[in-house]
Amino acid sequence: MNAFALGARRADSATALRVAYVGEAATPRQVAEAARALAEGGADVLAAQLDGARPVCEVAEAHGILCCGLHTDLSAFAPQGFLTGAEWAWEKAYAEAVALIAAGKPWKHLRQGGFDQGFVRNTAYGPAVGVEARAHADAARMQLANGNAAVFRGPIQDNTGRTVVAKGKALRGGDAELGRMVWLADGITEVGR
Repeated sequence: MNAFALGARRADSATALRVAYVGEAATPRQVAEAARALAEGGADVLAAQLDGARPVCEVAEAHGILCCGLHTDLSAFAPQGFLTGAEWAWEKAYAEAVALIAAGKPWKHLRQGGFDQGFVRNTAYGPAVGVEARAHADAARMQLANGNAAVFRGPIQDNTGRTVVAKGKALRGGDAELGRMVWLADGITEVGR
C-alpha cells in the first residue's frame, strides 16, 4: 500500500489514502463490508493488498467508483471502473521452481521481484484509463523494468512525519528492507482494524 500511496501522491500530492485492515483470515463477505464502508465513506478508488481482492472490485463497480486488481486479472468484476492491476507472472515463477526441482536443486520458498525481473506485470488498462495516463504509466513501468527508477526513493516520510527512507537512498525490487516495512507512507490513515 505504500507503493500505491507514493505513486498516487506523485500524480496528485493532495491524494489521501485510507486503509481498512481486515486480517489474513477475512472472509470475502468481510472484505466486501470493509470495501463498502470505504466506498460509502467517499473513496474514489478501491484497491486491496490481500489474496482475495475480487470483492473489492465488485463493490467498486456496484458503487460506480474505480478499482485496481491484484495478483490476477480482475477486470471482469469491474468492467466499467477497472483501472489496472499488479499481476504475478505465475508462469515464470512456477516454471523456475519446477526446473529447479526437476534438476534436484533446492528452490526458493520466498520469491521476490518486480518488473525488472519479470515477476510482475500490469493487467491491461480498463476503459477509465485515458491515453495520457496510459502513456505516463507505461513510461514509469519501463523505467522500473530497466532499473532506472525506484518506487521507494528518498526522502520519504511516514504518516507521522518521520523520515523512513533517507534522501539519496533507493529501495529496489529485491531489497530486503522492503520485507521489513512496518510504516505507513505520508498521506495514509487507518480507518480501523
